[in-house]
Amino acid sequence: MSKWSNRRFAATRRCLITAHCGGRAGGTVTVTPSRLIAKPCVCRPGRSTGSRYLAEECCRVAYTEDIVRPLIETLSKTAGLPTFQLTGHVSNFAFWMAEVRHALDVIDGYPKRFADMVGPHAESRMGTPSEINLSGSSNDVARWIWRTLVPKSGQAPFLQAEILRAIEKLRWEAQNNGNINWDDRFEMLADYIEEKLASQPCFDAAAKASIRDDLSRLRGFKPVDDVEDFSDLAAHGPYVDDDLYDRLTERLIEYCRSHPKLVPHVADPDQYR
Repeated sequence: MSKWSNRRFAATRRCLITAHCGGRAGGTVTVTPSRLIAKPCVCRPGRSTGSRYLAEECCRVAYTEDIVRPLIETLSKTAGLPTFQLTGHVSNFAFWMAEVRHALDVIDGYPKRFADMVGPHAESRMGTPSEINLSGSSNDVARWIWRTLVPKSGQAPFLQAEILRAIEKLRWEAQNNGNINWDDRFEMLADYIEEKLASQPCFDAAAKASIRDDLSRLRGFKPVDDVEDFSDLAAHGPYVDDDLYDRLTERLIEYCRSHPKLVPHVADPDQYR
């Protein structure tokens, strides 16, 4: 938030507390809603908003001000009533206390709400992130990579994202097309995954062997015309179960957790898949 937003909420909070306490802050200062006006405009620095500050749609925090201003005005007016008139408001004291607490919670909670609101969009405003967001489960990380770093078409600009793109390309072709479009470019995708993933030092020998075995199964695809019998189809047909692709994705996320910094990928001009 800007410094003026912070000051503004602080002023609103002081007004609310003072009005609630009967119009006195420290026993000497009477506060009215007029303290909230004639502040510099948050949206356009150097411009005074004058007496219509709270109504300026360009920089007002609508909900907070809509519930706080009437409350300040009501409590300030009530605090100035003669004693015999105040007596009639005693029965509503608990209600107004609850309203004040709610308003203060709204004001005090604004910084966190603001941060939660802009956080997910900060990276898109600031450009491409330099590291992978590792918060959440492996599925969450993979989803973040896919949504943030994998383009709608063409190769990804980073190694981690290109590996995921290759895995999903192989999955989609097998599960949705039965590998009808299979050619050497799909084999290039498998080769890329093996070269870039199975070589990482974060994996032990067993993990590297698992990666290579899964990729070997995908490379072993045979078109239907080349399959001799059902057993041959089970061993060399399109691999349509998720487990193999999920294992490769899990290995990728393991690598990402050990190396979250993004590694540039140079697009291969021969890869059109």
